[in-house]
Amino acid sequence: MTKYTQKQIEDKIETLGEIQEWNHDIELPYGIRTIGKEQASHGKNLVKWGRIEQYLQVINIQGKKILDVGCNEGFFSIQLNQLGAKNVVALDISELRLEKAKFALDALNISSVELKQLSIYD
Repeated sequence: MTKYTQKQIEDKIETLGEIQEWNHDIELPYGIRTIGKEQASHGKNLVKWGRIEQYLQVINIQGKKILDVGCNEGFFSIQLNQLGAKNVVALDISELRLEKAKFALDALNISSVELKQLSIYD
């Protein structure tokens, strides 16, 4: 259950997207997507997820702690949470990318992902 209305989610996606285009296509409540267009490039999050999800199923991440380095807008952290990770620590250097991730997590009512603005070198 989300605390946001459909319009609030749509408006926030648009506002954040005006500052910087969304990089990850994340499905939020009401079926709203942050990008909402087909992703065919091998570098896009939905395509990457299609390649790695099967391996994560075999590894069985349920109850495990995960580190997501370079989390961007949080797509993989969200997916790892939905696969049953106990908690995810998500790092990124970009304040705006983390603001988008925070919004997505909040809209999805996910509290077990901890966002940190940090360089991987730190």
